[in-house]
Amino acid sequence: MPDAKSYTGKEKRRFPRIPLVSEVEFKVHVDKKQYKGVISNISAGGVAIITDSKIDPLSMLRMSFGLPNGSEFKELKGLVVRHEPWDHSLLLGIRFVDLPDKLRAEIAKWVIATHGP
Repeated sequence: MPDAKSYTGKEKRRFPRIPLVSEVEFKVHVDKKQYKGVISNISAGGVAIITDSKIDPLSMLRMSFGLPNGSEFKELKGLVVRHEPWDHSLLLGIRFVDLPDKLRAEIAKWVIATHGP
C-alpha cells in the first residue's frame, strides 16, 4: 500500500483548498458571543479556523473575514464539521452553509487566481 508521500490519486475534495492566514471573527448561533481566530486555509466550500475558544462540534456560526485582495465577507453561515486539538488551540473545519453563488464564485476566483485551478 502506498504511503501518503507517494500517493498520486485525485483530490477527493469538491473544492481545492489553499493556505491563507487571515483573522476571522465569528459568533456561535446558540450564545451569540463574539469569538476570534485565524483562518489557516480556505476553499469555495469552507475554511479551517484555529482558535483558543471552546466551540462544540456541529455548531452553527456566522463569520466575517477578508481576503488579501481586499474582498470582505460578512456574516457568512458555517457548520463546524471538523473539531480537533491543534497545539494548545483548537482546529475547526467549517463548511459554508447557504453561501450565495456569487460569494462562492468570488472565493473560487481568488483561489484559482492565487494558486491555479
